Amino acid sequence: MIYGIGHDIVENNRIANLLELYGQRFINKVLSPIEQDIFKQQKYNINYVAKRFAAKESFAKACGTGLRTPIFMPSISILNNELGKPYFTFNENINFWLIMHKITTCHISISDEESISSAFVILETYTIR
Repeated sequence: MIYGIGHDIVENNRIANLLELYGQRFINKVLSPIEQDIFKQQKYNINYVAKRFAAKESFAKACGTGLRTPIFMPSISILNNELGKPYFTFNENINFWLIMHKITTCHISISDEESISSAFVILETYTIR
């Protein structure tokens, strides 16, 4: 059963401006430590940050909470499997929140072009039949 759906779209130039203005402070507010390690290994990539920003906003919308306790951007990681498919990992506070809300599955789709990044999230709960 669907618990929530979230979608977000961001202009990559907006993220570029925030990175230029705030630098590492902005990175710390958006990326988890593991994402920061991946980001540092890449060539400077605005889209990497923009896609994660959109995905985390989408997740917060699907939760129905927005970005407030316990849903904070650096507590969420978006990683990729060996085929490139994105998936979420969460800190223990978000994992506990998901358990309390009986959310068992988090689907994510991320897309980007030169000027925009977008993400779509579906959260599912278990169903008793």
